[in-house]
Amino acid sequence: MSNSFYVCLLSNVPDYTDNQPNKFRVHLPKPLYFSGDWVCGVHSISYPYSWSSTIGTLDEQWIDINFTDNNKKGQTIRVPVPKGSHNTPEEILQFLISTLRYQSSALDNTTLEESSEGFFDKPTIINRRNKRQHEELQDLTPYNENEEENESLRSLSPYQEDVEETSPPQKDKINLTKQPEKEKVEEQKKVNEKKKEEDQKKEEEKKKEQPREEPKKEVDQKKLEEKVEEKKRMIRWEKSSQSWKRKRRILRKKCQKRKRRMSSQERSLKRARNGKRKKKSQKWRKRKRIRSSQWRNRKRSYQRKSFECSRSRKEGRRETERLVCSKCNRIGESEEENEERTKEVLRELSPYKEEEPLPPPPKKERKEDNSTKDNSTQTPSVLSALGLERKESWTQTPSPLLETIGLKPKEGKKDVFDILLGKGKTPYTSTLLKQIIDSISINYLADFKRFKLSFTHSSIKYVSFSPQLGYVLGFANSQHVQNNEIAKYAYDLRGGFSSFAIYAKGLTENMIVGNSLSSLLRIVSVSGAIPGEYHEKIYDSPIYVRVLPREVNEIEVELRTMDNGRLVPFAYGTVSIVLIFKKVINF
Repeated sequence: MSNSFYVCLLSNVPDYTDNQPNKFRVHLPKPLYFSGDWVCGVHSISYPYSWSSTIGTLDEQWIDINFTDNNKKGQTIRVPVPKGSHNTPEEILQFLISTLRYQSSALDNTTLEESSEGFFDKPTIINRRNKRQHEELQDLTPYNENEEENESLRSLSPYQEDVEETSPPQKDKINLTKQPEKEKVEEQKKVNEKKKEEDQKKEEEKKKEQPREEPKKEVDQKKLEEKVEEKKRMIRWEKSSQSWKRKRRILRKKCQKRKRRMSSQERSLKRARNGKRKKKSQKWRKRKRIRSSQWRNRKRSYQRKSFECSRSRKEGRRETERLVCSKCNRIGESEEENEERTKEVLRELSPYKEEEPLPPPPKKERKEDNSTKDNSTQTPSVLSALGLERKESWTQTPSPLLETIGLKPKEGKKDVFDILLGKGKTPYTSTLLKQIIDSISINYLADFKRFKLSFTHSSIKYVSFSPQLGYVLGFANSQHVQNNEIAKYAYDLRGGFSSFAIYAKGLTENMIVGNSLSSLLRIVSVSGAIPGEYHEKIYDSPIYVRVLPREVNEIEVELRTMDNGRLVPFAYGTVSIVLIFKKVINF
């Protein structure tokens, strides 16, 4: 194998049925073996720019119109916006205007029922290809297991044939084992001679070993002496360890005594502090008691004074009533003369001149029995004496609140509560919703290169856009756009999707990407690509990453966005990636 080589990976390889342009696996025709340190990088990539670049790249887009209905309640109309790729701001403007017109025309003339889901169903958009479930996306091998077993049996069969050819027949073995009787006798003689020679050698060795027994005894004595010395050393070590333990105990006792002394001093300090605190708390409590007692005394004196004042006022009123009654109850005088005299008396008593009295609120008149009491002998009431008695000529004026709501004074009490509690609701019609949608207008200011939103219907409060649509139009707060508001930023036709990443699972070492680790190979920029066409990028200086495995049979590639790592939404086309492998030479 050379020091470098290339591997081209295609997304439309028929080895696996679940391959897609954004996630595919390639089973290599032969395995790759790596001995030593190897690195891998992306040499080039070719991909189709087949996703909706401007609106609806990854999520559904919409426009929410927030308004108040006839019952003074907040409601929202959600206008769905389909996907699309646009090259100029004028195209985006015409696209949004046409969607609003289509939604207003889709409404029926009949009254619509309220529901939590929305006023009407969303329009059907071009159906996507049905995605497979997670259970179906299993690792599928490009060949069957039965074929593997057959191949293994085939590979073993020639080896067995060779063994059978090399093995001799059984008949020959039997013939070789047969020997004549004479040869057996000769072999027994040879065996006996060998035994005799071995016995002689053993006797000679015993004679040589006898003089060597003396030095062995000296070696044994030395070993015994060494053992005795080791025992003495162990005894000394035990004594020293015991003395060290005693010293340690003494030091611990001294430390404990010091701690006790310190703790006693700290306790005395704490007691002194607690005594000071108790004294302060006692002083504070005394002050609090004094203040509370003073406050109670003041309150009681104030209550007494107020009671005396009220009592004096009541007594004055009673005296005035007695004077009025005594002067009015003269014999032989008419009621009109009594009324005139009561007024004169009140004018004399009061320092201020009385003006015309205001009409009092209506009250229920008590029923009296005409049979028991007569008008001639009846004593006048306080209101009649003061000139505040109700007259038949007075009329009740209706309240202005009922006039604004549009209710009559008799029906006001019930209907107001019905509206506030939500009983008397007036249904909204499709004509109202059409008027609301038609009143919205989006304009493009070519001089400033900004979009502008305006609406004329009085019931609309504000308009909110989906995140990507608001970003494309340039509004700072896309969730709350007011009337005649101009976008703060310029438009972005790319929709915020400017790059994607290439990952190879299990092929290379993990790289630090932001706040995580992943098997990243390259980040590809979308700059220069035209929607609907293929785009190719060649990297003269690729980023090399160390290869992990020593043997590679298949390679899995994923193309994900930089927004939460979602797969790139290719609509069609095939992706081709060329990888370069290089060997690291250490000098």
